[in-house]
Amino acid sequence: MGTEVHRKVQVFSSEIVEDARLLLTQKTSEPVPQPHSFMIGAVIRTLLPLLVELRRKGYSLTMLTHLLAEKGIKISPTALSGYMAKFNGPIEEASVRARRERPQTSTSASQTRRTFVMKPDVTL
Repeated sequence: MGTEVHRKVQVFSSEIVEDARLLLTQKTSEPVPQPHSFMIGAVIRTLLPLLVELRRKGYSLTMLTHLLAEKGIKISPTALSGYMAKFNGPIEEASVRARRERPQTSTSASQTRRTFVMKPDVTL
């Protein structure tokens, strides 16, 4: 603990503080500036309430991805489902249940349990 960093204490005039207060007060009455571009996660988060409502009305994930693609937002049904689940909790109960009930091959089942399965020798 031999080297301690000493920071210079900042001192501001009352004029600077008042100017900052006026600026911040002015900004509270203005709308929040919107970004000029969004990453796909922010797009889905922004549109989530509408997407959830359309899912409740019977739209499939594929239908939603086609609607988004019409506006230039390209996303796969799988990715859309993932984002919706991440931002809104488990929405796709039926598809999760279907994935769990899907039969597994013996190889993938042994990999899932992380056990080694020795296969019998094959004569050549």
